[in-house]
Amino acid sequence: MGDNGLFRKFAWISASLILAVTVAGAIFYKPIRILAPQMFGLTCVSEILCLDDVSRQEEAMELIADATSFVSGELSPFETELTVLFCSTRDCLARFTNATVAAQYFWGARTLLIGDRWVPHIIRHELIHHWQNENYGGPRDALRLPMWFLEGMAYSLSEDPRDVIPNVEANEQRARFMEWLSTGGDWRTPPIQ
Repeated sequence: MGDNGLFRKFAWISASLILAVTVAGAIFYKPIRILAPQMFGLTCVSEILCLDDVSRQEEAMELIADATSFVSGELSPFETELTVLFCSTRDCLARFTNATVAAQYFWGARTLLIGDRWVPHIIRHELIHHWQNENYGGPRDALRLPMWFLEGMAYSLSEDPRDVIPNVEANEQRARFMEWLSTGGDWRTPPIQ
């Protein structure tokens, strides 16, 4: 077997391994699926919007526009666009992440996944995480900030209307953030952990 035959064999084995790792990743690690949402039941109507129910495209676009305007006005404009994946059912959401969450921002991937509860404060909450990613030094630095700050800021500044959030930890994070603000804290200058 000459050099050409060895190269072909190596290339074939390498390509097979890459394919196997990619398929295994998509099967066993759901979040990687956001990189190819079309393969998991979503229709991408643009580079930044994918849905499982395209009849709700106008509603999704309006929610994104309103939330983007709100967060940009309250905090500051975004530097980059993000891709938003809208699921209208829990089954759709479960294809990408834990189906018990309402939404999820994928730090570093600039992708937002919305579950079956398409409500403004949830979308604003996740967009605030995108803003944090852009303004607090990217995922490596932003995720070093205290969780009470990151989540408390998102719950508070998104104007979440719920007096009690169904998650005890989220209530505590919001309360701690509000207490921190009341003692002179400023979200523009996050606390050091």
